[in-house]
Amino acid sequence: MKLLQAEFGPGVGGRSYEDIVNAWIVANQPPKPGDALNWLKRWSSVYDEARSARYESATPDKAVTWFLRAIKDFDPTWYTSYEAMIQVGIALNIQDLLAAFKRRQESAKKPSTISKAAFGTWQGHPDGQPSGILISPMGGGHALVGSRVI
Repeated sequence: MKLLQAEFGPGVGGRSYEDIVNAWIVANQPPKPGDALNWLKRWSSVYDEARSARYESATPDKAVTWFLRAIKDFDPTWYTSYEAMIQVGIALNIQDLLAAFKRRQESAKKPSTISKAAFGTWQGHPDGQPSGILISPMGGGHALVGSRVI
């Protein structure tokens, strides 16, 4: 009876334990492209709820494994780097892992700052090219008509 009550009894915040377990399973599906930050918020919320309900898979150590599995196909490079840390014996904190993933996703959303090249134009000339003499920055003028060099 105690086992059934633990399995299907009252959970957290009005949700049954069964609902929390189902939410945990759904939350551990990989994020969809472009939705990683929203997915992360949902994952974190369900993790907190499952941990409060004392769900055995939502312990901090197991949560690291679940989280990494969930993002494995979404971001294989990031997954591999953290999986390598575990393989060499580095203990990962779930909160630090979530924060690192959030930073990575936020930086991926920022537009890159590419320097803009400057191009000279023939502004103010209706046909696109001026005619006559232009004053060179080096002094003097250059005839544009029939000249290849300005």
